[in-house]
Amino acid sequence: MHYNWSPDSKFLTYDKNISELSSAIFIYDVGEGKINPVTNGYYNSTSPVFDPGGKYLYYYSNDQFRPVYGDMDETWIYPNSTSIVAVTLQKDELSPLVPQNDMETVKTDTSNTKSKKDDDKKEKSIESVKPIKIDFENIDQRAVKIPVETGNVGPLYAVEGKIVYQKEPAAGDSKPGSATGTVYYYDLKDREAKEIISGVNTFNISADGKKIIYKSGAVYGIIDLAAGKKVGDGKIAVDKLETWINPREEWLQIFNDAWRIERDYFYDPGMNGVDWGAIKNRYASLLPYIIDRNDLNYIIGEMIGELNSSHTYVSGGDVEQPKTINVGLLGCDYEIANGYYRFKKIYSGGTWDNVEVRSPLLEPGNDVNEGDYLIAVNNLPVDIKDDPWAAFQGLADETVTLTINSKPTPDGARKILVKPLSSEAR
Repeated sequence: MHYNWSPDSKFLTYDKNISELSSAIFIYDVGEGKINPVTNGYYNSTSPVFDPGGKYLYYYSNDQFRPVYGDMDETWIYPNSTSIVAVTLQKDELSPLVPQNDMETVKTDTSNTKSKKDDDKKEKSIESVKPIKIDFENIDQRAVKIPVETGNVGPLYAVEGKIVYQKEPAAGDSKPGSATGTVYYYDLKDREAKEIISGVNTFNISADGKKIIYKSGAVYGIIDLAAGKKVGDGKIAVDKLETWINPREEWLQIFNDAWRIERDYFYDPGMNGVDWGAIKNRYASLLPYIIDRNDLNYIIGEMIGELNSSHTYVSGGDVEQPKTINVGLLGCDYEIANGYYRFKKIYSGGTWDNVEVRSPLLEPGNDVNEGDYLIAVNNLPVDIKDDPWAAFQGLADETVTLTINSKPTPDGARKILVKPLSSEAR
């Protein structure tokens, strides 16, 4: 759910699922205590934001249908379907896309009025925010589509005279978590979109609408809301940020928050018949004895386990993780024979994915067969007193020299190059 307050804090707009596949836009009138629909849910609509001037409401709408066939079968898919929509909040307000007068205007001498304008600005700056009026009748009939390219989108914001939004490549065109977003603004006066910055994960806007904070991987930066910026501009030295904490105080807060989350959001108000207050006291008595985050997670897990409900998990946090070493895998089973490890079975992929999934031993030209002996790895003899995988520590996805022979002897052995797998899972 996305939500946004009106500039005068009298209205709250939000999106809400009204079916399994569709979300609609609503506005809650705080004074009247009434919920008013803005869209009817025919198209999936999300991320509503008020214009700072109180004239418009902007939101995303999945209303563009340019189907293409999938590669695997003749099934339609619908990428890049999201557009930006603007709605006038007052019935007599002109559309933000009303045709503009292209007549040239004659400039007049404003030297004598400069001081008056300055005084007006000062007076305006100290005025309170003007109350916003919203005419809800036929509000959905006042929607217009902003003329920007549709696509896969990210955050949406509104500042004075501009709509600021993020676009992403079509679903599947980038790796999850990669910084592939591009931030644009659409200028309502000039009627054109301009690129602010590309290669970001996400962004946010300052309260005055003049600055942007962006995230690109591990890089954070603050820049002006203007075109032509790049990652690295306004970089924040987050690697220098440090804070001091008292772990036991933090653990107590985490424990209390976990207990409260279940109290407030568990599906059964009766907590499955459990005295939730008594449960808290019981497990809180163990907190003085914990020494790390693993202990805390264990206590929280045991506490919520008292609810006897599935899908109630605890994980993560600043858990200490020891350094691990990868192990290279050859996609085979070993057996000991005649003082050496022998390839008992070499696995190939199924007929449907043999090109992608198979043992490195089966790469063209290696000519390794079941029954062959593994004599050495990177010229180091393999000792059968150790597991065969001990010889492949740290060698996953590395180029490795194997000494192979059809007989249990180094004499007459040959060498091949392979790249062991990091995982044999499929």
